[in-house]
Amino acid sequence: MSTPEPTSADEASVQAASDASDAAKSPRRPRRRVRRSVRVPPDPRGPIAVLIAVAVLVGIIAITSALPRQSTAALPPPIVEPVATTTLVCPEPGGTDDAVITSALTSVPGLLGQDVPGTVTLGYLDRPDETVTADPQTGVRQPGDSAQVVDSDGRQRPLVVRADEGLAPGLVAGSYDLALGGPKRGLAMLNCPAPAPTWWFAGGGSTAGRSSTLYLVNPETTDAEVDIDIAGPEGLVSTPSLRGVIVPALSRQSVRLTAVAPQLPAAVWNVQVRTGRIVASLIDIDAEGFIQQGIDWVPPAADPATKVWLPGVLGTVGNRQLIIYTPGDTDAEIGLRILTADGAFTPVELDTIQAPAGVVTTVNLASVLNGVSATVELTSQVPIVAGMRQQHPGIDASGTQARIEVSYSAGATRLSSLASAAGLPAVRGTESVVWLTAPRPANTDDTGTLVEVRILPFPAQAQTPDPLNVFVAFDRSIPVNLPRPEGATWMTVAVNPTDHPVYAAQTSLRRGSRGSLISGYPLTALRTTVTIPTATQSVSLSLP
Repeated sequence: MSTPEPTSADEASVQAASDASDAAKSPRRPRRRVRRSVRVPPDPRGPIAVLIAVAVLVGIIAITSALPRQSTAALPPPIVEPVATTTLVCPEPGGTDDAVITSALTSVPGLLGQDVPGTVTLGYLDRPDETVTADPQTGVRQPGDSAQVVDSDGRQRPLVVRADEGLAPGLVAGSYDLALGGPKRGLAMLNCPAPAPTWWFAGGGSTAGRSSTLYLVNPETTDAEVDIDIAGPEGLVSTPSLRGVIVPALSRQSVRLTAVAPQLPAAVWNVQVRTGRIVASLIDIDAEGFIQQGIDWVPPAADPATKVWLPGVLGTVGNRQLIIYTPGDTDAEIGLRILTADGAFTPVELDTIQAPAGVVTTVNLASVLNGVSATVELTSQVPIVAGMRQQHPGIDASGTQARIEVSYSAGATRLSSLASAAGLPAVRGTESVVWLTAPRPANTDDTGTLVEVRILPFPAQAQTPDPLNVFVAFDRSIPVNLPRPEGATWMTVAVNPTDHPVYAAQTSLRRGSRGSLISGYPLTALRTTVTIPTATQSVSLSLP
């Protein structure tokens, strides 16, 4: 008798029992989720699309290869255009304490862009809509014209000079402050500058009898913001109030050194403009009780550099205080050379100056100069800022009450083009000198360079001297004694280097019974042109 085959229900029963038995023996395994895959049929257009993309790429490469290559040597040179506007500021034109201040301006002729009409307007800072009447009343109408504004009846706001179109190139202005007596006795001269983003001044002090004031002038219609740093022999002075100083539109702010950093025997200032446009200037006044001991504007110093030239250092008796500041974190080891009209030398007793980082270092060079006028050359392995304070005790005094006068020089900027200074005195009893120095360039057989010196007298009726062609031997300090034009009150001097750059300064002297009054400053290049880079179109940039 055969055994019957199990049914499906029986198999399911047996399988369930077996599963239950296995589950009891081992832990339950998680069920896997089976991911179904969907097969996409191939796109018959794929090979064709790939072939098209390859063909387009090959075509682009072929086209760009066939195009002429753009050579940098073939690029046209930058376009040089004359400046369209110029703004200059004389910071303190009003006379005080028996002082007479002359603001002198000249349009130096013979420059690019002066073949079209232009205008020059004068206005006081707090009265921008009121035109200031100049002498002559016609003002400056064409290149070569000069004019002046004379104030002696009280303090006025800064004088703003604006020129446009054909009179913008070559505009120069200067301030000539003369007091023959009184508490502000002295001669103080200043080149009326244009706005700049940064300013350095090496000079001023706040010890007993010293009064130094920094002026910040905003000639624009929008506010400006600046940061001011002051350093002394002990390092940077903590002056939180001088961070983020707001100079409102068409206004002037002043900072007195005695108020923010008293008892500084020497100072170096740095003004950094955050926003807007600012003209900065610094005046230094020294007195002993009620007796004036000198007054002068401190000229702006060149930006920090490893090579600094200070022209116009006079060889007369008196202290010659060299002021050096090292703005970085590394101490400076500075080599000193004295460039005179007869040659250059390194003082044996002072061949190297040690200037610690972050502090102001002063050295008296009177014994080194030994009565000789010179340009002082400084060479450092790190950038430095430098200036020179000069005291003149009763030079040429004919009476018994001789007075001390003070003047300044500063690290100068290199001149490769026209530079000028306006308002140099030309009346009887005055004399003006331009000092020229040409550093020896590398890889040249020349022994020097020619410099053209022109004199433009005021008023226009005065006799104009012939231009002077001065040969400046390398590494010398060459004085050019400017002739006083017949019938002139003051004059503008224009200095134009030819083959090699030079450094230049002017010094002016007014003789008096209590001693000569002296002032001067380094010359800066006139802003006559602006360079516009050229742009060329590349055909390849138009391809996809």
